[in-house]
Amino acid sequence: MRGGRENSPLSDVLNRSAGRTMGGTRKKSLDEEHMLDVAEAIFIKMADLLTEKGRSVRGIFTKYAQPEIFPDRSVLELLSPKGFLEGIKEVGIKDL
Repeated sequence: MRGGRENSPLSDVLNRSAGRTMGGTRKKSLDEEHMLDVAEAIFIKMADLLTEKGRSVRGIFTKYAQPEIFPDRSVLELLSPKGFLEGIKEVGIKDL
C-alpha cells in the first residue's frame, strides 16, 4: 500500500516516543538518537524509491554537488540543502 498508510520502518520510527517521558540529558540523548533514526529511515526509503525508478544517487546529485578540495588534495563533494531538494524534485519523489 503506497501513500504512507502501511506499517513501514519509516512510519514505525516516526511514531516512536523517543523518550518523551524522560528528563534532562537522557531525554536530549534519546531525542538526538531518534532524529538520527528518522534520518536513516528517510534515506533508506529514498534509496528504495531511487532503485524502483532505476536511478542512482550519484547520477542525480552530482550536478548539484560542489567539490571541496582539501590541503592533502582529497576532494569531498558537498551538497547544499537547495541542491538536495532540486535532486529530489528531479527524480520525482513526492512522498517519503
